[in-house]
Parts: sequence; structure tokens; C-alpha cells
Amino acid sequence: MTFDEVAEAAMLVGTYKQLADARARVNETVIQIAGALPAVQDAINNTVSSQVQSQVTAALDASIASTVDRLTAMGIELPVAI
Repeated sequence: MTFDEVAEAAMLVGTYKQLADARARVNETVIQIAGALPAVQDAINNTVSSQVQSQVTAALDASIASTVDRLTAMGIELPVAI
């Protein structure tokens, strides 16, 4: 690997970690929001929260998959699955 390839791989590993952390924070935040909702609004807000969580999680999963694919193409396998 060239120096540029190593630098790119290091950046991608960092990006992978940041995306994985962001995905975990989204899930934690949705749980916190859902726990703080008044009982009357639970059904409406849970539906909205669920939809937002699904959309954000899907976008993060796609970014993670793309990052993993790029690292794999460089011959770097990540031992941790999300």
C-alpha cells in the first residue's frame, strides 16, 4: 500500500467508527425521547420517532456499508460488526 492508501484507510476506519457511534447515539436518543413523552402523545410521537429512526438508521447503515466496502476493496477487514 502507498502512503496515500494507508492515509485513506485510516480516514475510512475513523469514519466507520464515527458512523457506528452516531448510529448508537440515534438509537439512544430515540429511546430517551420516547421515555419523556406524555402518555396522551405516545402513539403519535412513537410513530414519528420510529419513522425518523428508521430513516436515519438506514442512511447510517448505507454509509457504514459503503465505508466497509471501500476498506474491503483495500484489503482491510474490520473484525467488529454493528
